[in-house]
Amino acid sequence: MSNTNHPNQQLNIEQMFTHLKLQWQAPSPKTAEGFTQLSNRLAGLMSDLQNSPLLEFLDKQFYPEWRALNQEHTGSAIDHESIFSLSNLSADEFRQGFYFCNRLIALMEDVYLDLDLEAYYDHPDNRGWINLFRHWSWSAMFQVSWTISACTYGIRFQRFCRHHLDLELGKVTTSTIANDQFDDCTLNAFELLQVKAIYNIYQKQQANLQLHLMNLQVASPVPSENNEFQPLIPVFNFGYAIIDTHKNTILMFRVQDHLRKLGLGNAGLLNLISVQSKVSRQALEMEPGYLTYFKLTTDQNSSIDMNQSITTDKENLSTLLCDPLFNRDINKQSIAQFLRILDSTQAKHRATHQ
Repeated sequence: MSNTNHPNQQLNIEQMFTHLKLQWQAPSPKTAEGFTQLSNRLAGLMSDLQNSPLLEFLDKQFYPEWRALNQEHTGSAIDHESIFSLSNLSADEFRQGFYFCNRLIALMEDVYLDLDLEAYYDHPDNRGWINLFRHWSWSAMFQVSWTISACTYGIRFQRFCRHHLDLELGKVTTSTIANDQFDDCTLNAFELLQVKAIYNIYQKQQANLQLHLMNLQVASPVPSENNEFQPLIPVFNFGYAIIDTHKNTILMFRVQDHLRKLGLGNAGLLNLISVQSKVSRQALEMEPGYLTYFKLTTDQNSSIDMNQSITTDKENLSTLLCDPLFNRDINKQSIAQFLRILDSTQAKHRATHQ
């Protein structure tokens, strides 16, 4: 009895069963098909990383061990903010880092598809790839690149990166733009023309309009001391809304074409409701079919798709609100109003197009 309880013997038994588990598990059926080709592509990327001076800043971001290996400031505390900051990069460094990280993301998606990581994520043969992806995903440059480029990758791959690599798009916020600041805000040229067209129409009716930008903030991988959200770089604008403040009605709600189907529309609408509830006691409404009303498109199907793209089933709401895109301080009243707007807009939209 005394021998079997010896701690070293217990450790050996544990190691033995771990070893047996690895030996008995069948090889992944996908590994042999494309593993060598994927490894060769990785080797090429690592060679570019090694030989490009403009990518040198990624060494510390990708590999936490770098500081110890180079014996940098071994007697002082690690300045994490300087390691993950992007503000001190030159324009050339940022450009090279962005496109290099996009090449990494493209390789990741190929690995995901070729090795069927959806089914074999936990397989021992794929452990090296997953650990490597985690090294990359911790990088501030990689996170910014992912936020900008995630919309160009498949939805299953996006979901995989969120669940297994903690890669998030960021946090949705809204900001108000004064009527005399349109030309100085971050709207693109197409959106600016839309906004001015809508304002010209409603000025004749002496309506009181308010422009709200919907923005996406990328979080720093290094939390603050009080664990608050730390924006990594200036926000990205992904859409806008125009509200008639007299009627408290959303007249226009737009998410940029290339950023749809990512959950940004729902997040932006809920955030807008929460912000408006603090300045007005009147509940927000939404007008359906706004694109065709303002003749900003001649395609009725586009208007229908636009309205449907910002709606969601109530059954999925609990999952939706767990998304990091939503603020954690959204109250129950805002959620109830969000649901009511979706139901009301769908009903109005169906009546309009029947």
